[in-house]
Formats: sequence, structure tokens, C-alpha cells
Amino acid sequence: MRRSAVDGGLGELPPAAGGDPKTPKEKIKKHIKYLYFLLFCALAAGCGEDAAEAEWDPRVFEGPASCPAGPGGYGASVVSLRRGEGGMYGEPAQALGAPVGGAPGEGSLDVLSLGWGGEVVVALEREVVDCPGDDLAVLENAFAFGEVTYAELGEVSVSLDGARWFTFPCDPAAGWPWAGCAGVGEVWPAEEVEDATAPGAAGGDGFDLATVGVGRARYVRVRDLRTSNGPSGPPSRGFDLDAVVIYAGHGEAAP
Repeated sequence: MRRSAVDGGLGELPPAAGGDPKTPKEKIKKHIKYLYFLLFCALAAGCGEDAAEAEWDPRVFEGPASCPAGPGGYGASVVSLRRGEGGMYGEPAQALGAPVGGAPGEGSLDVLSLGWGGEVVVALEREVVDCPGDDLAVLENAFAFGEVTYAELGEVSVSLDGARWFTFPCDPAAGWPWAGCAGVGEVWPAEEVEDATAPGAAGGDGFDLATVGVGRARYVRVRDLRTSNGPSGPPSRGFDLDAVVIYAGHGEAAP
């Protein structure tokens, strides 16, 4: 299993129900719990500013009551979009719903281009929860030409509340197949895919929440990493998002 990374800051645990602990025993328990949190941050490569301003929500580490969980789903809305250099193609709506995909060797044109260094945050239509295997997929318009796959890589993070983020490790310098990055796997044409929420059915790149140590998420953030090993320029420079997919059996209604 790949090492996890946490993008976010050193946050404080919430007070016990009813206010601050009143007995020495309760205070000790609170301090021990906080030390475990510090250890988690240290092992996960540190916690940054995002988490410092976020409320502690223990549900983020709680998976479903049983697996498989509920039905899959897709991105429901674009919460924020910051386009980078050369990213002028597509509208936010084109990153939502089921993937469109494209013919082999071509890639989809129904995408939202982020531009170099651009970033998008997508709210899912339900929570994605951790069950065995990959839980969700991020689909770009990478395409293969012979033995070469032209890819524009993206860094993927997940969050339950949109404030505290957990980032999948992705090293653009690692080379093929760029484990942990989005923008590598081809996306199959929609008309050839019976159910895009079936794990792996639509292509793209799968992500397991267990990799970053969380049990559930509601938001997905994609950041373009300013990389390309093929044609790349305005108006569609950078990561081109087709869709975010919650796999069937890995979804759960939000409370």
C-alpha cells in the first residue's frame, strides 16, 4: 500500500460533550487522544493550515456499517474553480455526472480544462465510503498512441467537510504508471459502458480511501501538476476533467 499524505494543518480535537472535562481522568484521556492525533499527523507527513481552521469531525475516519455499501454516483456540483495558464476550454457542468469518454486514441472533448496549476473542487452527490478495493475514480482525457500514453497529471485530495483535506501521494517524476496520480488511465466511450459506476468499467484512475487513512468523503479536489508528455496548449492546457465517479457499493447517503 502506498504511503499516505495529509494536506492540512494541525487541528485541535473538539471538546468533550458538555464542555471541557471536569475530572483529572477525563483530562488525561483527552490529552492521550490529542497525542494520538499528533502522531497521526507526523506519520502522514504533517498537517498543514487547512486542518488548523477546520472543525474536528470524527466521522471522517468512520467507514460504513457494512460492505458493500450503497449505490455509486457522480459529481453533483463544482464548489470552486481556479483556472491556470492556458485553461479556457469547457464549462464546470462538463465535469459533472457520468463520464463521456472518447474513442480509443482520442480522448474526450466533453471536459473541463484546468490549465497549468489550476484547481477544481467537486461535491459528490453522496458520500464515498471505504470498502475493499478502490472507492472512487477520477477520469481525465488521457489517450494512448501506440505504446505511449499522453497524460496531464493531477493531484487528488478528498475531504468530508470541504475544509480538512487528505491528499493521495503523487510524484510526477516517478514515471509510468505514475502511481497515485490522476490523468493516466484512458476513459472508454460512454456508449460502450453499461454502468460507469461499476469499478473500473469506465476507465480513468481509481483511488482507495484507505490509502490516506479516511473512512468517508464528500468532496474531491484535483490540482493540475503542470506536466505533459504530449501535445498541450491553450485553450485546453493542463488537466482535463471528464468526471468523478463513486463506485457502486462504495456510496452512502449523507446524514
